[in-house]
Amino acid sequence: MGEQDTAWTDFVIVTTDSGAGWVPERYLDASRPTATVRHAYNTQELSVAAGDGLVMVEDDPEPG
Repeated sequence: MGEQDTAWTDFVIVTTDSGAGWVPERYLDASRPTATVRHAYNTQELSVAAGDGLVMVEDDPEPG
């Protein structure tokens, strides 16, 4: 578990044996440098174009 993103401060960089990516910090325990994942998180981004229709299958609102 690395540094927080400067623009998206709820996200931290995470590195595993299979790669690295940005994960919402609320999905991890707060230990550094090693963290335990509390919830699965998929970092796959969608390829969409203006006017494409989307169907939300799961909502994951940020705590506020």
